[in-house]
Amino acid sequence: MARLLAARGADLGARNKKGFSAVDAASRNGKRAVVKTLLARGARLGKPGREKPRAPAISLKDIEKASRAVASGPGRNAPYRGWSPLMIAAWRGQTRAAEMLIGKGADVNARDGEGHTPLSRAAWQGHEDTVALLLAKGADPGARQPDGRTPLVWAAENGHAGVVRRLIAAGVDVNARARDGATALLGAISGGHESTALMLAKAGADVTLYKPGGSTPLMWAARLGLGRAARAFIERGARVNLRDSDGRTALWYAVDHGSPDVVAALLANGAAVGEKYADGHTALSLAAWKGRVRIVQALIEAGADTGVVTDLGNTPLMLAADRGHADVVRLLVGYGAAVNAKNRLDNTALMLAAASGRVEVVRLLLDLGANRRLMNKKRERAVTLAAGNEEIVKLLKGHKVNDRHWSFDLL
Repeated sequence: MARLLAARGADLGARNKKGFSAVDAASRNGKRAVVKTLLARGARLGKPGREKPRAPAISLKDIEKASRAVASGPGRNAPYRGWSPLMIAAWRGQTRAAEMLIGKGADVNARDGEGHTPLSRAAWQGHEDTVALLLAKGADPGARQPDGRTPLVWAAENGHAGVVRRLIAAGVDVNARARDGATALLGAISGGHESTALMLAKAGADVTLYKPGGSTPLMWAARLGLGRAARAFIERGARVNLRDSDGRTALWYAVDHGSPDVVAALLANGAAVGEKYADGHTALSLAAWKGRVRIVQALIEAGADTGVVTDLGNTPLMLAADRGHADVVRLLVGYGAAVNAKNRLDNTALMLAAASGRVEVVRLLLDLGANRRLMNKKRERAVTLAAGNEEIVKLLKGHKVNDRHWSFDLL
């Protein structure tokens, strides 16, 4: 754009109200390529003077010509191909140029080939001043594209809180839905833009939106560990036990992310702790497998069964042992988990820990009463499964037997 304006005779020495010329501004903002172009065409760098600023030398005609040149540039994939000068100015956040164009009759609600208006383009990019101008000049804040998206959805999806605030103030429908079900709230929360999502919820965005199999705003908050949003959604009536297309609830996602505060909020508001998910897992088995000590304790205190098994017969204790989470193992046993329980292959927590090389867990389980002599369906003991790991083998062979039913060592 700078090259085109310079080529069309723009005054390169003109200064703004602060006394800066175009090349001065480009230099201050680190635009090296622009500085190089302007210097090559005769511009001069210099400190702003005290002289009265000259009137802007770039005319509406200059802007229109440059914009048309950009919009009709070579190549079928030119980024602004077919766009009006106002559309380009809005996309780039060139508020003054947009104001000049509107003053000369540019249609603030004209659409490009994709159904965008200048307002939706500016909202998408987060140009708050340009959005304010367009709204003041009569742009439709609720204009929809063919797919149903509105300027508010574009701004929310990209976390442009200032633009969202202006659009809400302009009276937009905060619950407008695109054809694919997208809303501003879903766009904001799924993008991790918590402050924007909270603003929308406060403005009346429906936090209970749910299409069977779809993700709710609460699920997204739990999935991303956004505690403030999760609590706000629950306070506004979000249902905590809905399932998405994978059969998972907000509690599952909070456990998976490792968010104790979100888990606590869900449990305090009726989240079902015994729900089974894929492969027979529960929130507790997931927490144990992930090593989430605080969450494991919260789930047990909320009523989760320490003896619950997956489709393969694994208990939370087995899953924690296999992954080497000693703190979780100690906690589960403290809450009554059966140390010598077997899964469908007759493996115990000790066997799984030994096979996975978890030295600390093997030592802990032995101290907690794990029976080293038990065999699985292949007639393997923990010491057999630990073959190759000398430290674990030594632990198993050297541990003092405390099982009354055995008076001799079969190892």
